[in-house]
Amino acid sequence: MKFLGLLNQYFKPLILVGSALVYFLGVGLARYLGSGVNWSSFGFGLGWITALQIGAFFLYEYFKPPELTDYSQNNNGRQGNPETRFSQRTVLLVAYTCMAVVASLTVLLIAERRSDPVIFLIMALLFTGCIFYSAPPFQLEFSGYGELVLAFMLGFLVPGFSFILQANQLHRLVAMTTFPLVFVSLAMFIALQFPGFASALKFDRRNLLIRMGWRRAMNLHNLLILGGYLLIGLASFFGLPSFVVIAAALTLPFAILEIWQFYRIGQGGRPNWRLLSLNALATFGSLAYLMAYSYWTH
Repeated sequence: MKFLGLLNQYFKPLILVGSALVYFLGVGLARYLGSGVNWSSFGFGLGWITALQIGAFFLYEYFKPPELTDYSQNNNGRQGNPETRFSQRTVLLVAYTCMAVVASLTVLLIAERRSDPVIFLIMALLFTGCIFYSAPPFQLEFSGYGELVLAFMLGFLVPGFSFILQANQLHRLVAMTTFPLVFVSLAMFIALQFPGFASALKFDRRNLLIRMGWRRAMNLHNLLILGGYLLIGLASFFGLPSFVVIAAALTLPFAILEIWQFYRIGQGGRPNWRLLSLNALATFGSLAYLMAYSYWTH
C-alpha cells in the first residue's frame, strides 16, 4: 500500500497512461495517412513526453504550498502519512534528472528533425505548459485554469506532437480527431475533482471546480461530454473516417452513464464517487484507445 501511495502521488500513472494512449493515437493517424513509423522518433518522442511529465509532477510536489495536506480524490482528503513522502531533496533531484533527460532527448530530436519548426513549437508549448502548471510563479494548478491547460495538452498537443514526428506536417484529421478529446478530457478532470471538493474548499485549493462552484461545474461537465461527441458527429461530414466514428460511438454508453450520474447528483441523489471517477476515466480512456486502435488497424 505504501508503494502504491507513492506511485500515485508522485508519478500519476493514470495521466501517464492517458498520455501514452493519445501519443499512440497520433502515430496511428500518421500511419493511416501513409507515413511509415519512424521508430527512433517514436521512442525519442515518447521518452521526451514521459520524462517531461514526471519532471513536472515532481516539481509540483516540491513547490506545493506547505499548508496543503497530501490528500487525494480517493481518500476524501485524509492527511497523508509523512513516512510515505520522499524528502524534498530527493523530489528536486528527480525533477532535475527528468529535465536533464528532456534536454538530452531534445538535442536528439533536433538532430533528426532540424527542418521541422512546427515540432519545436509544439515541444515549446508542452514544456511551457508543464512548467507553468507545476512551478512558480504561475502554478496554474492553483489558479483554476490548470485543467484547461492539461486538457489542451493531453487532448491535442501530445497526439499532435507524435503525429508530426512521423508525418512532418499537420493534417486536418488531427484537429478532427483530437478536439473532441480535449472536450472529454476537460470533463474528466472536472469529474475527478468532485470527490475531493470538500478538502479543496477547506484548504483553498483553487481548482476549476472551486472557481466555478459545483452546480455550474456539473452543467459544464455535461456540456463538454455532449460537445465532444457532437464534434465527432460533425467531423464525419468533413472527412473523419467512418471507422473512427463507429469506434467513438462504442464509447457512448460510458458517456451517457457519466451524464446520468451527474444529473442524479444534481437532483439530490447520493453520489458514488468511486464509480463516478472510474466512469470518467473509462469514457476518456475508451475513446482514446478505440480511436487509436481504429487508425492502427486500417
